[in-house]
Amino acid sequence: MDLSEDKKERLPLERAINRIYSISEVHKLLYESANFADIDPDKYFDRLIEHIKSTM
Repeated sequence: MDLSEDKKERLPLERAINRIYSISEVHKLLYESANFADIDPDKYFDRLIEHIKSTM
């Protein structure tokens, strides 16, 4: 298998992993919060951005 085929197969998996991670972060924030209205979107986006940076 050449490298281009490997990248084609890997990209959809990486995207799926990132979507799952995004959902898990929302779940964590919901679980940590006593009130859903108190969820800090900045905290969510900071975590999400750090995760994306670490995977690049």
